[in-house]
Amino acid sequence: MNAGIIAEIREHKHNMQDAIRRLHDLDQLVKDAMTRKENWEEINDHIDTCEANFCALLEMYSTLPKEIKDSLATLNEMMNSAAPDETADYFH
Repeated sequence: MNAGIIAEIREHKHNMQDAIRRLHDLDQLVKDAMTRKENWEEINDHIDTCEANFCALLEMYSTLPKEIKDSLATLNEMMNSAAPDETADYFH
């Protein structure tokens, strides 16, 4: 009679250890999933920042050719020690 109870207790103990091990594995899986989620959120934040920066660059590049042209014209006048041309539009 005791042998049957002892066998059941051992089996129950083994089942409990297995359940604890599985709960530990599940805990690790949940922690890994949360870390991945946080990483994805951080990546998405960086993507939003990159998009904003690219839009700012695009805006800057859209005006840059005229600014370069105007700067070159001004430098050319400075180099030649000439008075500004009254018809020049780079002063406006």
